[in-house]
Amino acid sequence: MRTLIPAILVLSIVASSPVSAQEFDLRAAGVPRDVAARIQRILDDARTKRLQGEVTIAQDAVSDGSVVASDGRITVGGTIHGDLIALRADVVFEPGAVVEGDVTIVAGTMQGQDEARIGGTVTVYGEGFDLRDAARRFHGDRGWNERGWRTGGEHAGADLLVRVGWNYNRVEGLPLQFGPDIGTGGRFATRVRALAVWRTATGPITRTEPMGYEAQIEQYLYGSAVRVGATVRSTIDPIESWSLSNLEASLSAALFHEDQRDYYERQGWSVYARLAPASTPLEMKAEYLAEEHASVAARDPWTLFDGDREWRAQPFVGEGDVRLLAGTVAWDPEQGADAFERQGWYAQARIVHGLESTLTVPGGVTLAGEVTPDIVYDGSFTAGLIDVRRYADAGPGGSLGMRVVAGGNLRRAALPPQFQHALGGAGTLPGYALFAADCGARRAPVIGASESGAAFFAGYGCDRFALAQIEYRGGFGVRWGHPDRHRVNEDEDWRIDADVDWTIFFDAARGWAFEQDRLPGRAGTGMLYDAGAGVILGGMGIYGAVPLNGQQRGLRLFVRLDPRF
Repeated sequence: MRTLIPAILVLSIVASSPVSAQEFDLRAAGVPRDVAARIQRILDDARTKRLQGEVTIAQDAVSDGSVVASDGRITVGGTIHGDLIALRADVVFEPGAVVEGDVTIVAGTMQGQDEARIGGTVTVYGEGFDLRDAARRFHGDRGWNERGWRTGGEHAGADLLVRVGWNYNRVEGLPLQFGPDIGTGGRFATRVRALAVWRTATGPITRTEPMGYEAQIEQYLYGSAVRVGATVRSTIDPIESWSLSNLEASLSAALFHEDQRDYYERQGWSVYARLAPASTPLEMKAEYLAEEHASVAARDPWTLFDGDREWRAQPFVGEGDVRLLAGTVAWDPEQGADAFERQGWYAQARIVHGLESTLTVPGGVTLAGEVTPDIVYDGSFTAGLIDVRRYADAGPGGSLGMRVVAGGNLRRAALPPQFQHALGGAGTLPGYALFAADCGARRAPVIGASESGAAFFAGYGCDRFALAQIEYRGGFGVRWGHPDRHRVNEDEDWRIDADVDWTIFFDAARGWAFEQDRLPGRAGTGMLYDAGAGVILGGMGIYGAVPLNGQQRGLRLFVRLDPRF
C-alpha cells in the first residue's frame, strides 16, 4: 500500500494552520497567528459581507458589519461599520470613504487611503509577493489562468514577485520564479510580468538548462471582462495537472519520493484573447501557440524519505516544432465557493488543434539490447478534454457529487505522448497504482541516446479516455466531555465538539489506444472499476480504495488535501 501523503504529516500541517481549509494560507504571507485568528473570526461571523472579484461600495452605501473582499479589487466610496479585510485583493478608497474599524490587506495593494477616514489601524501583509492558493484545482478560479498569472485585481505600480512554479518535481526540484510585475490602473490597464525560473535540482547532466523564463503582457480592454495578451516561455510543464493540486504533488515528491506527474519542456510564444463577463459564470479563451517541445530526463532533487531510491523514468514526448490553436470554455456559477460545499453544475471544455507539423519520439535501446526506432507522429490532430460535474443535496446533511471527464484525440489516431492521458492513482482511479492504466506506455524503459544514457518510457498514456465518478458525503458530530453548569472553576467546564464528514465513492474508467503497431505492447485498458470510503476532517480526507477488477485487488490508502473532485 502506498499513501499519497501520510496522515501524520498532513495532520501536523493542518494543526499548525490558523485558518480553515477553505481559505488560502495566511501564514505564507507573513500574517501573525493572532491576526490570522482574528481574520478567521470575522470570516465566521454571520454579519460579515463576503465579496469577490471587482466590486464597489458606492458613496451612499452603508455596510452594517465587516467586509471581506477577495480575488480582485474593491472600491470603497461609502461607509463600513466594521473592519475591511482584503485577501489577495486590492483596495481603492474614494474621497469621503469611511471604515470605522481596521483595514487589513493580505497580498494586495491600497490606493487613496489619504482620501478616506479610517478609524482603526491599516496593515498590509505579503506586499510585493504573489500569494497563490495552494489548492489550485483543474477548474481554477477566474482570477487566475492555467499558469497562475493573476488576471484580475489590476493596479498601478511595480512589484517584485518571488514564488514557486508549478510544483516540486523530479526534473526541476523546486522551480523558483522571480521578477518584476508592472501594471497601470484603470479600465484599460496594462500588465507586464517577466519571471526568471531557477531550477534547483541536481543530478545527471542533461540538456535541461538550469534557468528558464516566463513573461506575459496583458491588455485590459473593458475592465477585466475582455483581455488580450501574449506570452513567451521556456518552462518545464506537467503533461497532466488536472487531477491533483500543486500542493499535493509537491508534498508527495519532496517528502516521499513519489512524483505524481510527468513533464516535458516547452519553448516558444503565444497570443490569446480572454472573455470573462463579470455578471456571468462564463469564461472563454482562444490562443495561438508556436512552440518547440522536447523530452526531459529525471534528475536527482532532494527528498526527505527514500532519497537513495532512483526516481521513476520520464516519458519521451514528441519532439520538434508545433503550432497549436487552443480554446477553453468554463461555466462555474459557484465561482469562489468552498470546494467542499459546492452545489449545482460545473463544466469546462478545452480543445487543441495541431496545425501541420511533425513530432518525433526518439528511439533508444531496451534493457534487452534491442534497438527501437524513432516514432514519427503527425502533428495535425484535434484533441479535447471535457469535465462536467453535478453537486446536489441528498437528504439531511448529505450531498451527492457526480462527475464525467473524457478526453483525447477526436479522430481514431495516435497522439504525441504530451497530449495523451493516463489513469490510476489518487487523482483518478485510487484503487489502482499510479498510471496503472496507461495503455502499455510504461511496459519497458529504453535508454535514450540524446540524454546521456538516461532511461525513458516510450510513451505517456492512452490516446482517448473516459472517467466517471460518483460520491456520497454524509456527516456526524463528535461530542466528548461534560459541561458542568454548577462549576466554581472555569477550567472544570470542558467539551470537545467536532464535525466529521464521511464519504463512499465509486469510479469507472477506460482508456483507448490507436495505431498499436507504433509501440509493441500498446493496447486499450478495457473497463476498470474501483470503490472506496473515507473520512474528512476539515479539508483533509483520509481514504481507502480497492480495485473491483484486474490483477491487483489490495487495499490502497491515500490522503487528499482537496475534495476528490
